[in-house]
Amino acid sequence: MKKIYILCAVLGMLSCTSETYESGDGDLSYLRADFVEMHTAATKLVDSFVTDEDDAFELQQYADVAWAERPDTLYRALAYYNKVGTQAQPHSFQPVYVLRPKKAADIEGDIRHDPVGLESTWLSANGKYINMGLLMKVGQAEGDALSQVVGVTLDSETADAMALTFIHDQGGVPEYYTQRLYVSIPVSDTMRGKTITLRIQTYGGPVVKTLQL
Repeated sequence: MKKIYILCAVLGMLSCTSETYESGDGDLSYLRADFVEMHTAATKLVDSFVTDEDDAFELQQYADVAWAERPDTLYRALAYYNKVGTQAQPHSFQPVYVLRPKKAADIEGDIRHDPVGLESTWLSANGKYINMGLLMKVGQAEGDALSQVVGVTLDSETADAMALTFIHDQGGVPEYYTQRLYVSIPVSDTMRGKTITLRIQTYGGPVVKTLQL
């Protein structure tokens, strides 16, 4: 499970700031947005990334990514960049949380299913990830920093099917604003070829998504 601290200093990498620009051939006119696996050459320095369409890019100049704290590590991210020929000119990388399914018995503490907003669920083009676009309710509370917890439980598994449930603990975080969050579930070898059902508790009630891997 992943603990998400609702502070602009941390989650602000997702949408606390926005860029505006005039139309025309400016620096952001041809900006692309792709889900990627990015690699760090050193702490906070990204040297390459591979998109979900398996397009690979080596960066001539390392990108400084403050949240990528471990060297020689693959991170899941949403990359904004300009593609110039076979080169990529990165603009920013936003974190995508990777959730690995666990049996409920293997998870410490209470398991909650507090509601979230669900924008979309899809299988990546290369079949490596199940992606979810979520709308989280957030707010700033006085005193200690509060956090939300997200994860995925493995509820049942047969030779041709697997049932998963998205778990979410609001953690007492005030629900003042809406903030977008992307998460990815890695597709393991045991999941391939199966029908996957994913249950999500939304503000409109439970939703079940079905994907054929």
